[in-house]
Amino acid sequence: AASNGNWSFVLGALANGNHSLTATDTKADGNVSLVSSALALRVDTLVPAAPVALADASAVSGVVNLAHDTALQALTGTGQVGSVVTVYDNGTVLGTSAVGSTGQWTYRLGILTNGSHSLTAIDTNHDGNASAASTPLVLTVDTTLPLPVITGTAVSSAVDAITLSGTDAKPGATVAISDNGTVVASATVATNGTWSDTVAIAAGVKNSFSVQATDTVGNSANATSVVVIDPASKAVFSVGAGAAIVLGLPGDTITAGSGPDTFVFHAGFGNQSIANFVTSGASADVLQFDRSEFADWSHLLGATTQKGTNLQITLDPSDVLTLKNVTLASFTASNVHLI
Repeated sequence: AASNGNWSFVLGALANGNHSLTATDTKADGNVSLVSSALALRVDTLVPAAPVALADASAVSGVVNLAHDTALQALTGTGQVGSVVTVYDNGTVLGTSAVGSTGQWTYRLGILTNGSHSLTAIDTNHDGNASAASTPLVLTVDTTLPLPVITGTAVSSAVDAITLSGTDAKPGATVAISDNGTVVASATVATNGTWSDTVAIAAGVKNSFSVQATDTVGNSANATSVVVIDPASKAVFSVGAGAAIVLGLPGDTITAGSGPDTFVFHAGFGNQSIANFVTSGASADVLQFDRSEFADWSHLLGATTQKGTNLQITLDPSDVLTLKNVTLASFTASNVHLI
C-alpha cells in the first residue's frame, strides 16, 4: 500500500465466467488482516452471432406494393435468446426488439417510403457485447399506382367491335378491359406509355367497357371513365352512375348519368337525343365533335337553336342532336370538345 493507504493490482485479462475477488493486508511484522469483502464480477467477452433469417412477409420477390405497405408490416429474424436486436434502415436506427425464448424476434416496420431499403440488424447481449451487422435484407417499396386513361375509341362499321386505346404512366402494366363487369381482353402498356386493344361489342345490350391497369408489382387502378355503347337500332338507354364516354348511334335516345359524361359524335351521327344533359358544375357533361363537322365553337354555336325547351344542334338535315330541357343561355364552350 502507498503512503496514502491506496493500492492497486493489475489483474490483466480474466477468463470468461464468474470471479470473486478478495484481498488481505499483511503488515511489515507479518500480521495478516481478515479477508476483505468479495468483489463479485462476471467476465463476458463473447460477441453474439449476427442476427440471421431476416424477412419481411410483406415483400414479394423483393418488392412491397401499396396493398402490403401497411402499419402492420414487420421485420423478423433470429438472434441470441435474451439479447436485444437493433434494426437499421439504410444505416439509420429504426428501433429495437427483444429476442424471445425461442430465439425469434419481430420489429414492426410500419409504412415504408417509396424507394430502396437495406434492412440490417445488430444483436447486443445483456453484457453489452454487440454482434456484427446481419446480412442486409434489400427490398424496394413501390406504392405508385398505374394511371390508365382512355384516350381513343373507334367503332367498326358493323358496330360489332370497338378499339379502345389510351395511356398509362407505368410501362409494362397490364390493362384489363371488361364489358359489363367481365374481363374480355387485356393489353400491355408499351414503353412509350400507350396501350390499345380491340374487343367485340355484345349485340342486343348496352355495353359498358371499363379499364383496370395492374403494374408489375401488383398495384392496380381503374380508369376514371367507362365507355358506353348500345348497338341496338334506335336504342333507348341510360348511361348510369360515374363518368362515362358515350358513343351514340343514329336514332339513339340517351339519358345522361349522374357523373360527368362525354358524348362522342363522328360524321354521320344521325338524329339523336340526350336527356338530363348537365351544363355546369362538377357533373357537367361534354359533347365531342370532329373538327370536320364543326371547325370551332362559333360554327357549332351558329348551328345551335332553341326549340321550345330543347336545344338542337344541326349539322345537316340528317344529323341533328337534341339536348332535352337545355337552354341556349346555359350552353357554353366548356360543354364542347372539338378534336
